[in-house]
Amino acid sequence: QEGLEAGLVEMRAKVAEGAEVQARLEELNQEFQQQVLDLTSSISQDAEKANKRSEQVADALSQVYALERQLSTKNDTLEGELLRLATDLDKAKGSTRELASAVERLS
Repeated sequence: QEGLEAGLVEMRAKVAEGAEVQARLEELNQEFQQQVLDLTSSISQDAEKANKRSEQVADALSQVYALERQLSTKNDTLEGELLRLATDLDKAKGSTRELASAVERLS
């Protein structure tokens, strides 16, 4: 009978130890789940920030391309104006030569 009682005491001690281990496992599991939630939240916030930054960069690039198109259009306009001025200058040189030639003939 003493052997049975000793075995029973030993079994109760193991059951109590198992309950402590189970409680600690549950506590660790809750801590782990909280850490996962915290990490998930942090990753989500970082992703939102990255998305906003990407949108800002896309907007800035869009503005740069729009300005580039405007500059190209103005450049084309200026080139056309320069060609027109060069043509007018050539005509003026021709007229000046003709006047000089006429003045020379008259003198």
